[in-house]
Amino acid sequence: MSKIKHLNLIKKGLLPLTSIAFFGLTVFYWNNQNYGLALEYDGKEIATVPNEGIYRKASEMLTNQLDPKFKNVVENNSPNLKLTATNKTKCCESPKDVKKKIIEKSSDEFSKGYGLYIDQKIVAVGNDKQKIKETLNKKLDKEKANHPGWEVKFEENIEIKHGIFEPNQVKKINEIEKIINSKTDSHHEYTVTEEDTVENLTQKLNMTKEEILKASNATDGNICVGDKIKEEKDLLNVKIFKINTKEEETEFSTESTVDPAKEETYKETIQEGKNGKNKVTYETILLDNGQEETKQTEITVLENPTNKKIIVGGKEIENSENLIWPVPFTKKVTSPFGMRGRSMHNGIDISVRGIAGKDIVAAGNGKVEQVFYSGKGYGNHLIINHGNGKKTLYAHCQSICVSQGDKVKQGDTIAKMGTTGDSSGNHLHFEVRVKGSPQDPQKYV
Repeated sequence: MSKIKHLNLIKKGLLPLTSIAFFGLTVFYWNNQNYGLALEYDGKEIATVPNEGIYRKASEMLTNQLDPKFKNVVENNSPNLKLTATNKTKCCESPKDVKKKIIEKSSDEFSKGYGLYIDQKIVAVGNDKQKIKETLNKKLDKEKANHPGWEVKFEENIEIKHGIFEPNQVKKINEIEKIINSKTDSHHEYTVTEEDTVENLTQKLNMTKEEILKASNATDGNICVGDKIKEEKDLLNVKIFKINTKEEETEFSTESTVDPAKEETYKETIQEGKNGKNKVTYETILLDNGQEETKQTEITVLENPTNKKIIVGGKEIENSENLIWPVPFTKKVTSPFGMRGRSMHNGIDISVRGIAGKDIVAAGNGKVEQVFYSGKGYGNHLIINHGNGKKTLYAHCQSICVSQGDKVKQGDTIAKMGTTGDSSGNHLHFEVRVKGSPQDPQKYV
């Protein structure tokens, strides 16, 4: 660490703007002559400058090197300055040279050094920039060794700046290391409530069990309502993380165009859809309590999705006055509508040998009102609303080919014959309901 004598004019103010006005006219005059300007302080020549701009730059450079706490002093006071003419051939100084000469001519002792700034706040001053860097890296390397496979970096913004400081500010490297590993001066205090336990506080305060007990001075291993927990934070905090990048598909959308000349059940695909592809970056952070938190940090589109395009009918389907037989494969009724023993059979059963898996069709135009999947009762079944209070039910299906809300036309395949639910064999239980009341289907089909 080299020590320099710090000019009194720095304490009083290094040629602030108030003093610039003092010599403005003189500078204007001499700048237009074959002369330079000699900068004097207390009768001593500090430096020669060819023009006012060189001095301004030197003043700015020196001010920027000062410890921030001196800047207000520099800006708010005016020195006693004298400017005289001198031959321009002697004016060889650059702003950097002028700044150096001002420092050399100073009378008070100050030190050049490197300030360690955390989030723009100075926390330590040293005389070896490389050693400060090595001390910071030592803290990072320790965490990296304790967490193999993870990346590490400081959460705070760190800068090491060259500047001018008071000698008592300069610390040895072992003192700087203690500062780097110290706690902050500010603390947050939490008061324990009735709902709190040590376990849930580890999540709430992001502290370990041991840290909570120590912070609350709980000597017996328990916390009590009203206990104060002081949360201390490290001056420098290390972020432990992983970066993972992978390709992911993005689903395509479907664009529908309505053709009013086609019935509502009409649907035609004119362009198939294709999923897109993105490169997605995720960051996983290791929390103090050992848990991991993952969030998406970046998305790069590799391939845009191609939307599916369809044409759908917009013409409303007219209600069917008459219903058709729901099983084209056979018209054999194995159990009619009416009383069956002591219970009422609200529909008809249709079945024949080899009927399993055969088509069940819509008895009339309408909208699929409900679809059920069950292993009991009617098993897999659906209800179609034909309007005017008329509905049909199709039960014990092996599979169902439509979804709730679909519009169907008379004769469309809606399901396959099966024996799901409470059924003793493959058959269709078919009901016709008018205004909620079961009717004999054979009177309607």
